[in-house]
Amino acid sequence: MDKQVQNQCEVGHAVCHVCRGKLGNTCPICCRGIGFSRCFALEDVVDTVKVPCANTNYGCKQFIIYYQKEKHEKTCLHAPCFCPEDGCSFKGSTGSLLLHFVTEHKWSPTYFHYDKAQWISIPRHCQFTLLVGEEDLSMFLVVNTFVHVGNALTMISIRPHEASRSCYSSEISVHDGESYKGRYVLQMDPHVGGSSLHDRAQLGRFFLMVPPELVDESTDELTINIRIEKIQCDVHH
Repeated sequence: MDKQVQNQCEVGHAVCHVCRGKLGNTCPICCRGIGFSRCFALEDVVDTVKVPCANTNYGCKQFIIYYQKEKHEKTCLHAPCFCPEDGCSFKGSTGSLLLHFVTEHKWSPTYFHYDKAQWISIPRHCQFTLLVGEEDLSMFLVVNTFVHVGNALTMISIRPHEASRSCYSSEISVHDGESYKGRYVLQMDPHVGGSSLHDRAQLGRFFLMVPPELVDESTDELTINIRIEKIQCDVHH
């Protein structure tokens, strides 16, 4: 919403921007014409009115000038994120979502450090693996989609808005055996997509297709190497 211009009639009676059009440009008090003369006194009064953020229930304590409310809520860090589990309707701040994952769904987060590669094991049919940054508790989801040709793996940054002050790149790799001499597949995502998971977890533009022969048959698990880096945010994101 843009800041609304307030008007006044020829005598000086104030009329708000919305009512001016409804009154046919005629002052309801003196019946004189309402021109395009601004009433700065009324604008100053209206500008002191502040409204709460729509994310109050999720932890935002800010009160915003009415015409800045929409802009604030587009970037509010307290906007809710959603649980991707089928049949679960939970939504809340990222902090409460992490607690929900652990307590309600018994997820076991894997903590990692940025810019350092780490090996993790994923059961072949486990849809979600939660990664949490040690430094800032940012959450990432490795989404595992089982298809007839193998397992498609993609990385998602869980955050309220796609645009964020923090941006990341990621690498996911898988190989057979304990050395890189065997078969090897690698996926690099130059800009990990952010999502509140409102539309559940979707397969991203960048994903790693792991063929069945790279699954450990003795454990029925995928052993993958992940690396997440903080990068400079592009002004377009």
